[in-house]
Amino acid sequence: MLLFNRNDNLDPSDQDLVGSVPKRRQGLSARATYVFNSKYIAEFNMGYNGSENYAVGKKMGFFPAYAIGWVASAEPFFKPLLKHISLLKIRVTTGTVGNDAINNRFAYLTRVVDTGGSYTFGIGAAYGSGKGIDISYYGNPNASWEKAQKSDLGVEIACLRGIRINADLFYERRTQIWDQLSRIPQIYGYTSGRNSIAPYGNIGEAENRGFDGSLEYFKKINKKLTIQFKGTFLWSENKILQNGAVTPKYAYQSRIGQPINNNYGLIALGYFKSQEDVNDSPIQGWGQTAPGDIKYKDLNGDGRVDSFDETFIGNPPGLPKISCGAGGSITYLNIDFSFLFSCSAQTSFMPRPKGFTEVDQGNLYQIMADSHWTAENNGADATFPRLAVGPQYNNYQPSTFWLKDGSFVRLKQVEIGYSLNSRFLKQSRIFQGFRIYVTGLNLLTFSKFKWWDPESQSNNGVYYPVQKFVNFGFNAHF
Repeated sequence: MLLFNRNDNLDPSDQDLVGSVPKRRQGLSARATYVFNSKYIAEFNMGYNGSENYAVGKKMGFFPAYAIGWVASAEPFFKPLLKHISLLKIRVTTGTVGNDAINNRFAYLTRVVDTGGSYTFGIGAAYGSGKGIDISYYGNPNASWEKAQKSDLGVEIACLRGIRINADLFYERRTQIWDQLSRIPQIYGYTSGRNSIAPYGNIGEAENRGFDGSLEYFKKINKKLTIQFKGTFLWSENKILQNGAVTPKYAYQSRIGQPINNNYGLIALGYFKSQEDVNDSPIQGWGQTAPGDIKYKDLNGDGRVDSFDETFIGNPPGLPKISCGAGGSITYLNIDFSFLFSCSAQTSFMPRPKGFTEVDQGNLYQIMADSHWTAENNGADATFPRLAVGPQYNNYQPSTFWLKDGSFVRLKQVEIGYSLNSRFLKQSRIFQGFRIYVTGLNLLTFSKFKWWDPESQSNNGVYYPVQKFVNFGFNAHF
């Protein structure tokens, strides 16, 4: 198969000069598949794509992919096992895909504006209020496609007259990720007014690995009873291998080797128990502290807790390492029942400042009034730090104190129905089929986090949660 494709589109929401230019992508794609004796499978795919975002000589990218498969259950030696395992297929795939959906259109072109601000002489010294010509973005003539090398080892099994298993181990390495070279000092002149506009380049690298599997079971027990079940499981983790960020002074603050968008903050040690505890502890750089305030760990040991003591904590929000689901159905005579569960695990988030700042807009949550630190309880069973008249910035820094486990299990759907039997339908001479049912959506959620919907991963709980529904209905076929 050989296919030529060209796509032109104009986004009416883009109002600036660059965005008003129609977008175009074009390229060739091809596929060749070979199957020998229904046992050996080979496939080749390729894409030769062009993007307007890159300069001449960099526009085109070649992205091949290869796959081989072996149906072991079709081999003569497998015949003794066929009564137990009807299908055993092993497959290996590897290939490269490209991405040009970067945050800088026409990345190779330098952009000039006539709205430049004051001239700058030296660091932090700006003079004059007149406007002038200024560079808003430094083009990179070497800008090119982001690439991802993906590999997969999979197996498909059908066994025991009703069970199907799919399992895949996958690995992805992304290279040439478009990232800003923030490590370049401003002394080199990459500024616009007082703002840094360091150039971008294909400098980032990251990897992702994991396991994806599913299990299905279907069994017609007899004429009256049928059972069906399906479960899915996904585990994956990623980490940054290289980026354009400034190398931090302390290794524990480096993003290299950390998951993408991981939580970042201080390590909380509990509450200050007394004024003596405050006096004997490192100074915390967010105002005066008192008993009942959150106490943080001085990671670098300099006698002061500040931004240099922040590090990576917990698991990334919104991207659980484990996602799974389970659903099934049972049909007995005219009655049918089905259900679906979903779950997420190894994810965390911080419900902080706007969520529980006690003086924000004059608000005070009842849960804070009931569960805050007091001198009488000295922190025992206290969920929140002490209350105060003014804002306590110390207590609302990103930290393990506010870090919450976002794992949950949810009953997404449950349904029970009843279908009228065919004898009654024939007698009615009206319906060819009639079924009544009751459906419940999002009826139950099991999670350690109780303040609001854990699936929202919100830091303040002001978003609408997933709604619960109970529906009554019928299906009629005439």
